[in-house]
Parts: sequence; C-alpha cells; structure tokens
Amino acid sequence: MSLTQAMLSPLLATVVGVLLYSWLFKTAPVTSYVTYLVIDERGVEYVHSPGSDRRVSRYGWHQIEEVFANLASRGEEPGLTIKTNLPHLGGQCIFLPMFSENDCLAAVHAVRQGLHEQRA
Repeated sequence: MSLTQAMLSPLLATVVGVLLYSWLFKTAPVTSYVTYLVIDERGVEYVHSPGSDRRVSRYGWHQIEEVFANLASRGEEPGLTIKTNLPHLGGQCIFLPMFSENDCLAAVHAVRQGLHEQRA
C-alpha cells in the first residue's frame, strides 16, 4: 500500500461517514408534542386536529354536567365522556379520545375538581 492510498483511505471513510450521518439526520422522523387537552378556569378545550386545519371543541364549566373515564382495561376505547347540558345537543354525551389511560384518569380527576370548584 502506497503512502497516497494510506492517506486517502481514512479521508474516504470520514467523507462517507459524514454523508451517511447527514442523510440519517435529514430522513429521521421529527417528533413533536401537541397539547390536545386543556383544563383551565374557563373549562375544557380539546384539540381534535392540530395544524392548519385545527379543530377545537370548547366546553365551559356551566356546560358540563358530569365526566366519565372510558378505560382500555375495561375493554373500552380510552377517553373522556362528557355529559353536557347544551340544549342543541339534548344532554348528549360527547366522547373525547385520549392516548393514555393514566392521562384519562388524571383528566377526569381535574375536570371533576374544576366542576366542584365552580359549583362551590
């Protein structure tokens, strides 16, 4: 092996490594976290679809009668069921899917606490 070949081999490996790293960095999936449920002093806000076609449902404390947890461990689709007193819905229940059973339980607790504070 000549001196030129010995010098080019590490350089070639470095260039290939940098190109491979650049390609992996560009093609790696981007993780973004989106808030899809907000429980605050105004009530409950649920984001059905984030982004440019953002669809949001808002329910004020005065519009919520009760909230129930749907749990995967009970064979249900995980989420919140909110019973409203909205006249145009006729007191129907509204289902808001959630991604985690723990999040669902925490959300039910927070909504029930908010309802209790609003009614006190």
